[in-house]
Amino acid sequence: TTSLYNGELMEPIDSDPNADMIAWYYYNSDGTTHAVKGKSPNAWGFYDMSGNVWEWTWDWYGPYSAEVTNPVGPREGPGRVFRGGSWGDVPSSVRLAYRDNNAPAYRFRNIGFRLARTLENRISLIFLFISISFNFSI
Repeated sequence: TTSLYNGELMEPIDSDPNADMIAWYYYNSDGTTHAVKGKSPNAWGFYDMSGNVWEWTWDWYGPYSAEVTNPVGPREGPGRVFRGGSWGDVPSSVRLAYRDNNAPAYRFRNIGFRLARTLENRISLIFLFISISFNFSI
């Protein structure tokens, strides 16, 4: 497994050529959110999985007990998890493995969400990508 879905981070703090191809982050975003599909998709055709806006998840924040695949987190915790980094972060933060948390009511102009729906009689989730950008006054 690599740091980013298109390879390893070469410069975790400075401008990174691999991050440039897939993510809007501190060194290439001009300090603002960008429209979906402005960067290359991952292997499944999903756009903006890294950078642009942090993505809220349903998981509560808490430590992982061990090396796990697709962890769901604890039943409760100090806040909900958001991951993937944003336009204001350095390359080491625009990885899906990097996560942070806050109260569910927290909002900021660099945090968003992705809608997903399970289809009847299907095992896998189908992700519906809708460009939702929240810009709140601070």
